[in-house]
Amino acid sequence: MKKILKSGRKISFDYLGQDVVLELDEEISFGTLGNNRAYLVIPSEASILREYQVLFQVKDGDNPIILFF
Repeated sequence: MKKILKSGRKISFDYLGQDVVLELDEEISFGTLGNNRAYLVIPSEASILREYQVLFQVKDGDNPIILFF
């Protein structure tokens, strides 16, 4: 995946060597921790993760996924 910034309503990132592309949804949230650190909170629901539930090993009702970067 190329490391370029694009505008739009999707977020893409590499997770364990697989490209993940998600539609930005009001349920997905971002935050900062300071020291150039941030986090992304993604609900585990199929309506948001779709086929990526298998990659993240979650199912509906599980705790959200929190990624730090």
